[in-house]
Amino acid sequence: MAEEALELEKHILDFFLASARKGSFNGVLASIAVKAHLPTECPLAVIAQLIEADRIDGVFACRDTNPHIKRLPVLPKEKQVELVQSAELNSFCLYPSSKVLAENVTQSEFSDRPFSRAMLLGEAQLSYVTFDLGVLGRYRSDPRFIVKFHDYMGDMFISDAYYSSAEVPERDKIGVDSFGLAVDADQIPHIVVFYRYLADLTSEHQQYWNSFQAPHVPMCEEYFKSSILGDWWENRSIRFAIQEEMRLVNEMTKAVFGKKLFRHEMTDELPFDLSAFLVPSSENFGTFIHSWDKLLSDNLNKEFFKGRVGSNFEQTLPDGRVSVHPKGTITLLQEWLEKVITGNGKAKIIDAIVSPIRKIRQLRQEPAHKFQENQFSLEFHRRRREVLEDVLGSLSCCRVVLARHRKARGIDVPDWLDSEKIHVF
Repeated sequence: MAEEALELEKHILDFFLASARKGSFNGVLASIAVKAHLPTECPLAVIAQLIEADRIDGVFACRDTNPHIKRLPVLPKEKQVELVQSAELNSFCLYPSSKVLAENVTQSEFSDRPFSRAMLLGEAQLSYVTFDLGVLGRYRSDPRFIVKFHDYMGDMFISDAYYSSAEVPERDKIGVDSFGLAVDADQIPHIVVFYRYLADLTSEHQQYWNSFQAPHVPMCEEYFKSSILGDWWENRSIRFAIQEEMRLVNEMTKAVFGKKLFRHEMTDELPFDLSAFLVPSSENFGTFIHSWDKLLSDNLNKEFFKGRVGSNFEQTLPDGRVSVHPKGTITLLQEWLEKVITGNGKAKIIDAIVSPIRKIRQLRQEPAHKFQENQFSLEFHRRRREVLEDVLGSLSCCRVVLARHRKARGIDVPDWLDSEKIHVF
């Protein structure tokens, strides 16, 4: 190979390694590399030769918005050569090939940072690693860290107060900008994280995450579309649909009766116990049920029922005395519905609204009265989905009933709530 080609290869290698050691992993713009090392009228031919020889790779602005980082795995050699033939030198960047990096990176470099080392050896920034869910346990139990969950993604950071504290070791001042959901063939959820975010972790935390690495699992389609393709997800999650139905029920009961049916509404901050990032176990299903019971029956507003149905019930004791007890919220809800709903389908409508809430209360009470060993079963995935669908059905039915009232007819209901674009995570 000509001396000028070897010099160009070395320049590309040195530029990348210097950048990688600073944590940037940038390629060098072809026009800059050529100006320094290829005083020839045919620089593109030399670049193509190095690509064909598997010595360098190109990342092109026509295929990626920012060629200065290797976001995705490089194109096949023949495609790179094809693009080089017609490209402007300032429209693509050059990187050392994985082969060249393997020849030049020592065994000791970044040896304590496995994900940084992978990128040093040429891994694309948006290639990802799969982890067992247990990797988040350390951060969820540590009050210094904030772990947020959304429907198919989340993030984790040390809180600002602890980040600024001199008492917190520098090794723990870390975060993961984004992690996504992946579900394997056995329906076991996993976490996936891009190398770019993993490489930002300190060596101690990289080693910790590496200990939870699992075999490759494809990320869910929604995370792929939003994080790789930059596409908006057109559908809605069932969790968000439930949140929206609860909001509408409250808006309608406030408009019609002057008070809200639920004391509190759901927020976008999804508790871990309600997220899709749960192993299908009896313990996790129990906490899932517990959380939903708090959001439903425990959250029903007793003040709403005052003056509409009786608040207490009487119980005659064996000695003839009468004991007065407050009614439970589910009983109050059922009695109120029996008063306000009329028509032939009254019983079925009330059952559709009340039964899912009562079933969740019963499921919550089951573990409270007996010791249960934690068990793993894919059946809990099915049961979790069933509960979510029942809750959505209950609130949706309640909303439809309320919407018939003249005072609620002006309240806007999003079209998607009654469509088939609701996804269960």
